Amino acid sequence: MMRHLFSLCGYDHDVIDLVDDGERRFCVASALLTLLASAMSGAGMAYGAVLTVGVVAAPVLGLFATLFVLNLMRLQHAGSGYPLHRPVEALEHWRPSLLGVVVLGSYGVLIGQPLVILFEKPWIDADIARLMADAAVFGEDANGVRMVDGLMRRASVAWDEHLVPSLLLSVAIAVLIASPALIRTLLPGMVRAYESERWIKDRIVVDDAWALSVEVVTETLRNTAPGFGGTVMPPYADPPYN
Repeated sequence: MMRHLFSLCGYDHDVIDLVDDGERRFCVASALLTLLASAMSGAGMAYGAVLTVGVVAAPVLGLFATLFVLNLMRLQHAGSGYPLHRPVEALEHWRPSLLGVVVLGSYGVLIGQPLVILFEKPWIDADIARLMADAAVFGEDANGVRMVDGLMRRASVAWDEHLVPSLLLSVAIAVLIASPALIRTLLPGMVRAYESERWIKDRIVVDDAWALSVEVVTETLRNTAPGFGGTVMPPYADPPYN
């Protein structure tokens, strides 16, 4: 089951089998946080859809947001590691980029607003009821706008009437959604252990593929090119990583 979880979240489970228990626990935590962040994104999108386009579209949009964030996490884990062409000796000085934290954190602030409204629903319902009662008397709210319940109205109430809780909830949701990227930057040693094993595994694959291609090209030239000297000279240094 864990192997399927690792693959779903963008990790190479064969590489995880090679790391120590500490690094494996890190990968487990990262995978679980990935699922949590994806689910929170889907929940935020779904509840936002309930408040805007209706209940029918909410599951579809929620699933789309969940898969979107899950794919971002997969790209981060599978595609933002230590470059294969660089020497393994320099890995000890390498750190994961902060870009993932910035992107996911910013996204978390936006997609988390419906969740802020959901968590504050009892307070906001009371505020909306009061505003509706006032609007029934005056025909409009204090700003001269016709009173309509919905996502924007509830967001406005949340930030106008409950600024501190809304701010704290927004930060907490953004941190949770960005947590898979955040723990990579906070615990680079764990990531280096995984990337070291993956570097070795992937270099073997590339080197074997390069050796096979050179062998095929050499044999083809021997059979088809008169005067061929028998050795293929690559047109660049450090093949095949240049």
